[in-house]
Amino acid sequence: MNLFEPIINSLDNAIRRSNLKDSFIDNFIHDLQRYMIRQNLDYDYSKLPKNTIFEIDYIEDGFASCLDTSQKHSEKYHIPSELLDESALKADYIQFDSTKYTAVPNPYKNLN
Repeated sequence: MNLFEPIINSLDNAIRRSNLKDSFIDNFIHDLQRYMIRQNLDYDYSKLPKNTIFEIDYIEDGFASCLDTSQKHSEKYHIPSELLDESALKADYIQFDSTKYTAVPNPYKNLN
């Protein structure tokens, strides 16, 4: 992991919750994240959490940028598209089903 990756991910999470979402700054942060991913292509994807539900932020350049819904200040994960089931490509939430990440219902839908 790059030394700056947690800082960039934290900044992205803050922007995501602000009125800067989809702005030039937000796009720049996403470009920076994608650049860092490409620099670290030897990442061991077997270390991705298998028992958690991820919220998909966006899918681009062969990766799904996802947030771990079980963490208050969520760590961002970049899941390669080859690990996504076809159902996950249009989903908001995904979870590992022993072979791929597949679409799951919104875990927050019935909390109100």
